[in-house]
Amino acid sequence: YIPGYQLKGGLSYRPVGGFSVFANYGYISKAPIFDNVIDDYSAAIADDPKNEIFNAWEIGVNYETPQKNLSLKVNYYNTKWTDRAISRGVQTDAGTDAIVFLTGMDEAHQGFEFEGIYKPIDFLEVTAIASLGNWTYLNDVGGTYREYDGSSYITEEYNYYIKDLKVGDSPQNQFGGKLTILPISGLRIQFDGRYYTNHYADFDPTTRTDETDVAQVWLTPSYFLADMHLSYKLPLKGKYGVEIYGHVFNLMDALYIQDAVDNSHYNGFMGYDDRFTHTVNSAEVYLGLPRTFNAGVVFTF
Repeated sequence: YIPGYQLKGGLSYRPVGGFSVFANYGYISKAPIFDNVIDDYSAAIADDPKNEIFNAWEIGVNYETPQKNLSLKVNYYNTKWTDRAISRGVQTDAGTDAIVFLTGMDEAHQGFEFEGIYKPIDFLEVTAIASLGNWTYLNDVGGTYREYDGSSYITEEYNYYIKDLKVGDSPQNQFGGKLTILPISGLRIQFDGRYYTNHYADFDPTTRTDETDVAQVWLTPSYFLADMHLSYKLPLKGKYGVEIYGHVFNLMDALYIQDAVDNSHYNGFMGYDDRFTHTVNSAEVYLGLPRTFNAGVVFTF
């Protein structure tokens, strides 16, 4: 029996008109899932399994003008995920299959976020957003597996070298803007653009078993996307309503890499020394959708 619990709380204070400051904190002690502490095949059990800990806090400032035409939000977040538990199948030196119980993996997620909305006139609204993150694995970790030596099971160690590697599979930095126009009653036209950067390829930490393999995960190319949205509500009276809408996604038909896998064993290429290189050559990439659009009608009654 491994108990778990969570604590959450927050504070908000308005020191002067239009300004507010806030702080939030959360602490979660989460019991690891069964698959990460028990091997269904050999009935091996991880030694002294520990709860995974999420320790998160954030602080920020909000501001709104008396005219309600400008609002600004800025915050800093810091989250640490410690004692992360993972189990992985490996092949032992004897050529047999075994399960590794990996414990003690720590990672940190921290960064700044900004959002601003400005409405200079009634029919025009401008929005800007930004997110600057730094997500990193904090330590090298080790695990154990059980190997049969012919008469009994013995416990062997397995080490992973991931310290200072970036957490992949999502852009750590994002910038965006939005322009909303309301030229006449019922008509809404919106353009938005987003720039994604500092996006490291996804990878499996349990593949970093060579202590000389310390190269950073492959950094995918940055890219910009723009969309357009249009909607119009017909000026009908009574309880019935009709709205016509249309969307164009990837308006500029950009060619971009949406996701990638570092050192892909399925579609990556090895270097001259028959080793993966953590570069574009050894990555598997997934391209984003080209320009697409849809349209429709909504009836209300």
